[in-house]
Amino acid sequence: MKKILNISGMSFLEMMVSIVIFTIIVGSIFTVTYTGRLYWRVGTSQLDIQQQARQAVSFMAKELKQTRAGTGMVGGGASVAILEGLPTDDQPHTSVTFRIPFDIDNNGTVLNASGNVVDWSDKITYSLVNNQILRSVAGGGTKVLANNVSSLQFTRESGAPQLIEIKVITSKNIPGTTQPVTYTLSSWVHLEN
Repeated sequence: MKKILNISGMSFLEMMVSIVIFTIIVGSIFTVTYTGRLYWRVGTSQLDIQQQARQAVSFMAKELKQTRAGTGMVGGGASVAILEGLPTDDQPHTSVTFRIPFDIDNNGTVLNASGNVVDWSDKITYSLVNNQILRSVAGGGTKVLANNVSSLQFTRESGAPQLIEIKVITSKNIPGTTQPVTYTLSSWVHLEN
């Protein structure tokens, strides 16, 4: 008895169709992977700039809340401006200089017998330098509060001089995208002292 073997290979057309299908599948996998990684970078960057803006605004609001408009005494002696460079003109300003209650003479209190604040700190300034919010203390150091900041604004309205609006815009360029990721945070602070 004779066995007939039917051995056949792929035709050229079948091979080309297989290569095209394989290329489409690999291209799709690559596109999905690339897009997923891009969205991951964008999402991570958004979280980063949001966190930086929130931390900076929270820190600035906490300190600004302790200040006041007008003058005060430093070390129980000299009269100084407490809040400088931020007039009540309804205009945004890019920095603010102020003082907060501080126990300069180490007597355990910043208040006098009447309950008034008599001791104030050295000048503290918040400003935007090279896309960083800086906290500088006169005669002291400088601390970076946030990076990737494109705008920092402080505004006092003439109708409400005890309120200060802090507005921070953070922005970050992501490779592979055409637009930077941005985040805007605004907060109102009531001067309490």
